[in-house]
Amino acid sequence: MSVTCMSQPLVYDETFRAAIAPIRIMEKTADYPYWSVLLTDNNSPLEVFDSEGHSGGGNGWTSIARHVLAESAFDGMAEEMRFDPEAGMFVAYSDNKQAVLLLAQRLKEVHSDEDELRRIIRAIPEAEWSD
Repeated sequence: MSVTCMSQPLVYDETFRAAIAPIRIMEKTADYPYWSVLLTDNNSPLEVFDSEGHSGGGNGWTSIARHVLAESAFDGMAEEMRFDPEAGMFVAYSDNKQAVLLLAQRLKEVHSDEDELRRIIRAIPEAEWSD
């Protein structure tokens, strides 16, 4: 686990966007008052979830995100995150830009490492699964 320390705020730029792909960020605008992190099933390692007996859709990634927020050093930011998953898309949002960027960065780490994804899937109690 290598979540960036909050003493150095993350910078949201083209380099960051490329580093977290296929996870995407929706920026706060005048019409949309939140920062959001998104991941679709088209870009999700569904076979890992399937092999562990869970759905890897939006609800499955919500379970992963909640667990990541609870086990990581997010300095109270977990309470600021809201979730709005759909069957084929994970969405988490907040007006706290750094919370969204940190979550996106951590989810990218999990998404890119099947062993870490399996570890987290297995660590989540059945009662806490959203799938």
